[in-house]
Amino acid sequence: MSRSKILLLLFILFYKEHLNAQEDYQNWTANFYLNDSIVVPFPLLFNEADSNLLFKQGEQRILLEKFEVNDSITYQFNTYVTLLVVHYDKASRRMNGYWIHPDKSTNINRIKFEAQQNHNIKETKNFTFLDQFISHKWKIQFGNPVERLALGLLHASKGKINGSILTETGDFGYIFGSVDTAATIHLNFFNGISIGAFKLRIQEEKLIGDYYFGAGYHQKVIAIKDKSFELPSPKSITKLINDKPLEFKKREIFGKEISYPSENWQNKVLLIQLFGSWCPNCIDETHFLKQLYKDFHEQGFEIISIGYEYPRDTVLQLERLKRYQKKFDIPYTILLGGEASKALASSHFPMLNGIHAFPTTLLINGKGEIIEIHSGFNGPGTGLLYDNYVHHMRSKIAQALKELP
Repeated sequence: MSRSKILLLLFILFYKEHLNAQEDYQNWTANFYLNDSIVVPFPLLFNEADSNLLFKQGEQRILLEKFEVNDSITYQFNTYVTLLVVHYDKASRRMNGYWIHPDKSTNINRIKFEAQQNHNIKETKNFTFLDQFISHKWKIQFGNPVERLALGLLHASKGKINGSILTETGDFGYIFGSVDTAATIHLNFFNGISIGAFKLRIQEEKLIGDYYFGAGYHQKVIAIKDKSFELPSPKSITKLINDKPLEFKKREIFGKEISYPSENWQNKVLLIQLFGSWCPNCIDETHFLKQLYKDFHEQGFEIISIGYEYPRDTVLQLERLKRYQKKFDIPYTILLGGEASKALASSHFPMLNGIHAFPTTLLINGKGEIIEIHSGFNGPGTGLLYDNYVHHMRSKIAQALKELP
């Protein structure tokens, strides 16, 4: 048999196996109950044969880690500490249980959920007449009086909605939703560690309603059509305020003590990331930083990530950072900053006006000068905004590398 025929046969076998693996998963819908009246629906894929569970976030398919099987099955989300405790009734083909966030206080750390396979589920009524109204750029006001602003970029098609909501320091992740039979607009998000919903009604050219986050938070919301609205630049939030030197001495997650400045970082372009393993925007940024490191490291580019974690116990903090490093196969240095606290992080960088968001990144040239500070991170779901930032940072790093002695 010729080599080309062998390769073709191998491809057919692999493709068939891949298709069969996909067919083993059934589509389910999970309903998370933020309270008695607010339900966040979320798509799941479940393999009954081995109890594997995938959760769907836009085009992403993320396999949950299954690590305990008794009367119920416990799954863990990605690198997060959040859990999904599931009881599966095979006879009725239904699931129920709780999504649990161990870092939250006990009165708000669990949310009830129920799930069923997608058999004979009725389609949402077609509200095409609202598609054009919803598909717009929105200035979103949280609170009354207004406590903070966000930018909504929404798209609707046949009553189904997707898009992104951006704040000064990051985005909400993948936003999805629909219009119900009462023409009420529902927007939802769920990324494994945070869950929320908007329930909005149309009033003239506005959307007015409520924002629910987790099991205990509620805020009034008004969204106004505004093509010209822009958020403050992430580069304008955290600033240099004095000439105090940038210096620190911290423990690397595998035990070695790392200092800055030192000869290890001389004549290098260095990016310092302040992050937490609990932070969805930090994970998005980590994927970006890995690519930067791959592309520029051999030219003299280095990255130090300093992690701030929720457990107060140092051992637990290190465990979470080690798990994060392993999960994402991070090739650059990770240091332990301490507890997840902006005040603590601010005290470590007294030359700045404060750390206002996780993540925050500092870009340092070969002379040891901070040449850029960026607060927060808007991930790939924000489209052109993300693309522009990627282009800007790559250009900035490339220029700094050219200027190395």
